[in-house]
This record gives sequence, structure tokens and C-alpha cells, in this order.
Amino acid sequence: MITETPEVAEAIEQALKTWPELEGSRAAALRMLLKEGAASIDAAIAQKRDSRLVAIEQFAGKYSNVWPANWREEELSQWPE
Repeated sequence: MITETPEVAEAIEQALKTWPELEGSRAAALRMLLKEGAASIDAAIAQKRDSRLVAIEQFAGKYSNVWPANWREEELSQWPE
């Protein structure tokens, strides 16, 4: 059960104006708001993931020349067997 605060009532009224096919059903409007809200969250998560992937691609290999190509062999050669 959800308490219909003034904010919730306003959201439901806006939903009923946006989706006239709900035929004035406040319960249907609330379900539609929840469905749209969930879709919005999913889109935000996907956008965040995509922006992180872009950042990773931008910086991938940026510091690849910090160590020489044979750094491991050089380090191991300094230690006795």
C-alpha cells in the first residue's frame, strides 16, 4: 500500500494526463509510473556502464610504455637462480 502524499497525487494526475488510455484509473497510473521509472533507471545504468567503457578504452594502453618491453627479464636477471 502506498500513501498518496501530495507529490504522489500530482505524479498520478500527470500520468493520467500523459496516458489517457488508463481511463482515469489511479492504480493503473501508479503501475505505469513504476514501470516507466524502472525503465528510466535501467537506461541510466546502461548509460553509466557505457561511459565507463569509453573511459576505459580512452585510457587503455596510455601507460603501456612506462616499463620497457623486456622489464621482466631484466628484473629476473638481477637475481641469482
